[in-house]
Amino acid sequence: MEDHVMLYLALGALVCVTAATATTQKGARQGFDLELQQKMMNYTWSSFCDPAVIENNTCYWCTDANLVAVRTVHGNKSDAYGYVAYNPVQSYAVVAYRGSSNLMNWLYDFDFIKMNVSGTTARVHSGFYDCWLELKDEVFSAMNTVLKKCPHCTQVYVTGHSLGAAISGLCAFDLARDKPSLSVHLHNFGMPRVGDIQFAQVFNSTVASATRMVHRHDIVPHLPPAPFGFHHISTEVWDQSPETTSPPSAQTYKVCDGSGEDPTCSESIDALHWVIEDHDYYMGTTNSECHYSN
Repeated sequence: MEDHVMLYLALGALVCVTAATATTQKGARQGFDLELQQKMMNYTWSSFCDPAVIENNTCYWCTDANLVAVRTVHGNKSDAYGYVAYNPVQSYAVVAYRGSSNLMNWLYDFDFIKMNVSGTTARVHSGFYDCWLELKDEVFSAMNTVLKKCPHCTQVYVTGHSLGAAISGLCAFDLARDKPSLSVHLHNFGMPRVGDIQFAQVFNSTVASATRMVHRHDIVPHLPPAPFGFHHISTEVWDQSPETTSPPSAQTYKVCDGSGEDPTCSESIDALHWVIEDHDYYMGTTNSECHYSN
């Protein structure tokens, strides 16, 4: 995995340019809710755990006593993995995806080719989109189950880390577009760029809200490089604290502008200072407990 990261880093440094970045609409911008984001962090780390402990809500990161798992989902080709659950007490559903756990995932991450999103002029990263399409039918089927068991669970929180963050963005967009009765919210961690500026615009106007957290000098959110025609969705929250374990409330966060590419946030970090180590720590936590391999 490190060889691919170093290649990305070299590529990012070579194409680093000073051209002005276009801005997007601010439809998905919202205030930062620390408690909610911490809850999403726990749901995300849970997605790295064995299906059995997810389904019976006993994993290390399973801190929501009211969460009911519907099913885990797995892509045979991409090895992408996650779960769908709901909280009937607080009337919401959760869709969570793990990050890249092996080389096969990172090989998917390394595909820069873009493909069209049906019904729009937007284009997205084909490797990420293929990963999402492998899971889409399972996820939509699970969401139908959620709504049968909990008809009032129309708030949907989608989350993930790394490759899982990329999948979560595409998932949130399709859920919001294809199931307009749902209010879909994206809160993820270490998300790479998944599409072009047209996708960022249509995403921001379709999904109810989004918080895309970036930790310090994490390399992954800088990839694929913007000069290749990629543009982040909004809204970035920049976790500026070192990669040490500490309470989430002790971290320093900056809520960035609605452009998706705020030059005063993580975009202010020169390519030579991007590091993979910051990718493993978010909100003062790291996933040291669950490493399920399917």
